[in-house]
Amino acid sequence: MRRFALSLGAFLLALAAALHVAGLLGGEGRGAPTASSAREHTETSEQDPVLLAAPGPRSGPGAAARPNSDPAAPGVHAGPLTRREGQVYDEQGQPLAGASVRALDAPASTAEALTDADGRFALALPPPGNFALSVSAPGRAEITLDAVALEGPLVIALGTTPTLAGVVLDEATEAPVAGVLLTARPATSPAAPRGSTAWSRDDGRFTLALPAAGAFALEVGGAGFAGRPGTEDYLPRVLLDVEAGRGDLRILLTRGLTIEGRVLSDAGELLRRALVVEALGRLPNGDPDFTRRRRVQLSDGLLRVPGLAPGRYDLSLRPVAQADDLENTDVAATFLRDVEAGTTGLEVRLARGAMLEGHVEDDAGERVLSKGWVRALREGETRRGELGVMVDAPGDGTFRLGPLEAGARYDLEAGGFGILRPGRTRGVTPGDAHVVIVLSRGKRIGGRVLDAEGKPVPRGVSVGAFATEGSPELPGRRVFATTGEDGRFVLGGLADLPFEVQAGGGVTGYLGEHVSDVKPDTENLVLRVSPGVRLAGTLVDARGAPVATSSLGANDGAHRAAMHPYAQVGPDGRFTLSGLKAGPVTLYLVRGGVCVTLGVVEAPGADLKVLVPAQ
Repeated sequence: MRRFALSLGAFLLALAAALHVAGLLGGEGRGAPTASSAREHTETSEQDPVLLAAPGPRSGPGAAARPNSDPAAPGVHAGPLTRREGQVYDEQGQPLAGASVRALDAPASTAEALTDADGRFALALPPPGNFALSVSAPGRAEITLDAVALEGPLVIALGTTPTLAGVVLDEATEAPVAGVLLTARPATSPAAPRGSTAWSRDDGRFTLALPAAGAFALEVGGAGFAGRPGTEDYLPRVLLDVEAGRGDLRILLTRGLTIEGRVLSDAGELLRRALVVEALGRLPNGDPDFTRRRRVQLSDGLLRVPGLAPGRYDLSLRPVAQADDLENTDVAATFLRDVEAGTTGLEVRLARGAMLEGHVEDDAGERVLSKGWVRALREGETRRGELGVMVDAPGDGTFRLGPLEAGARYDLEAGGFGILRPGRTRGVTPGDAHVVIVLSRGKRIGGRVLDAEGKPVPRGVSVGAFATEGSPELPGRRVFATTGEDGRFVLGGLADLPFEVQAGGGVTGYLGEHVSDVKPDTENLVLRVSPGVRLAGTLVDARGAPVATSSLGANDGAHRAAMHPYAQVGPDGRFTLSGLKAGPVTLYLVRGGVCVTLGVVEAPGADLKVLVPAQ
């Protein structure tokens, strides 16, 4: 794991030098042993490579994780045990006695050790890759070391940092829930792709190391692929405005409903190959409900999608492509509409399928040699929230998508290829000759986004560029990006026109200033953002019942329409809109593709009751 606190930099560098591990530490206070330096040992010495670990967040699963990207969960023990020794230090470089070192999912008899007066410990551990190692001490943040870091001898620096701690319990039984993934993100940017993460322990307790003091949004559970078996039965929760330093959190999780059945091949046989199943909730008007989403992976043909809130769902069943898939296979991606949560005995028969192959090139005819993604939707299904089949493009200019239903027609879109503008190819059929998707390079604008204190914002803050001439519907006139490390961004694929550029808005929690008359090929543009104010309340109908919507927007007069702050509102009708300009705000929602105005409220505000008119 590559996590190093900047406050420990001097100590870590000195320790690295003393142990002859030059080159172990990277820029920005981050680093990790290389594969060539990691060796299996049972004791440490001055000549051995060393693992330097300081408190800091593990990278969490992103809100936009793609369907074929499975966030790692704690492993399951397999293979022989090996005695491993190590040492734990504090931030001053002194041995830390009484620290707990636990192997997650190792045999109970060897699962935990306490460091002695010299900070030393010994454990009998499974092979790397089958477990993770948790290190904690009273008054200090718990850190979790992944399999890559555990291949060398263990010298661990455990410092102090703000934390969140508590326990996760089953709401009905109050029994501890182990193996739940918890992710904390700053309250000002709750949709950031990275966050501080931890797993609940066997007793349900957890400790999260935070990057700084302040308020955080705490996500408990996830949309899929996250957690130990059984934890996916619970409905995920999000706790807003949790102050760093809380050690008494008591989080109750509720078991959700399940969709169960069988998946059959075209020949009617139980399908025994890897499948990714995604369930997306639907509102009564057909709009997607992104607050009700679950993703699971199957391998035995027994369909089970757990942890669902009540309501109807669309299901996507996507066979994971295999290297030996031929031009025609006996399975293809399939989509089911309006399946009620709690349904049992469902039988899904996958039609015969075929692979779709092609390449991505720029508008000069050159292959695009960077990584991105390609997605297939049924022809004409362009509504926001439609389920599709998505794969990562490997970076050699090619893509291989499927298996898709043989004979069906699809629209393809490609994006995420750096500064290139997304491209589309419509009306293709699996088995077609080599398919080409063209992306436009265009012009670019680059720079940084800084907060009110002049510090870089986190990853994932939205940035938009809007041409001040011509129709916004034309290519290259309206382009979006998100910040990366150090608050940096690049807007690519721009037309050769002047632009207005703004950061913040959306779900980022920031109010951003506009910068006008920005010429393409500007490289050092600085955008400023501030936290803004909030609106919180509940959407209700004429009877006072809560109303859900896929998009509740707020027009405060300070954001471009495409960057209005918005919220996805679940079945309880509750919403929080942040990053707003103080003053009058017009609330609206999109229902069946039509914008419905809900009225004007004053920001900031709390406990609002907002009436949603009948359809």
